[in-house]
Parts: sequence; structure tokens; C-alpha cells
Amino acid sequence: MRSSRGLGPTPGQTRASLSERLGASAIALAGSSGQALAFGPGHVELTPNAGERGVAVYSAHRDTHFLFLRDVAIGDEIEITRSDGKRFRYRADSSSVVRFDASGIDPLRDRYELVLSTCWPFNALTPGPERYLLHATMIEPES
Repeated sequence: MRSSRGLGPTPGQTRASLSERLGASAIALAGSSGQALAFGPGHVELTPNAGERGVAVYSAHRDTHFLFLRDVAIGDEIEITRSDGKRFRYRADSSSVVRFDASGIDPLRDRYELVLSTCWPFNALTPGPERYLLHATMIEPES
């Protein structure tokens, strides 16, 4: 996998500067299979791409690529750069903890939103049924 420092995403990848305040960034892969998540965050299948109408969902492991989510504050900004070079800005506006099979996410929602998802609790040593969701709303399309 390519380092996220100074490099843009390649086809099938999305670069996310996940919090300017925290300086976190990652390159997300297409898909959220266990194989994809072993290498980085994954764009969940059947959800729109960042910047498209609906809810774009990205998932990653809590103890590696999305460990920083525990420190994201409501109001933090998230910048997404797709592999086509288009950039979108989102603002974190809420978080929730849900069962993996009851997220309540509607990917076809008539807004421009982003959800970052990881296992909960952050410090657990074993898998569990709960997921932490960070919800964000688009604030600025590509300039």
C-alpha cells in the first residue's frame, strides 16, 4: 500500500484528511472486506462516493487506521479527495454507538453526508457487536 504522505489516491482509492486539528489522514480502498480493511479504511459497498448525494460510509479497524476517531471533536473538519481529484469538505456533527446490524444509515438519504465507522469500544481486546459512527455533513464542495 502506498503511504498517504504527499501522494494522491490511485484509481479505486480515496484520500481523506480526516481532521486538520489532529493531522490524521488515510487512503481508503474500495470495499470493506476483511482483506481490504487489513490494509486501510474501506469504502463500504453500495454507499455513494464522497461528494455524491446520500451517505458515503467508510470503515476501518479501531486499533489501527481509525484509532484517531476517539479524539475527533464535533465541529472538526474532514476533507475527502477522490481518485478523480475532486475535493469535498465535511464537518463532524454527531456520533453514535450502534449494533453492527442496526446502524440506521440510509445510503440513499437526500443529503450529502459522510459516516466513518469502527468497532466499539475503542480499547476492547476482543470483537464485539457495537460500532462507533462519526456523522458528518458536507460544508463545501470542490472549489
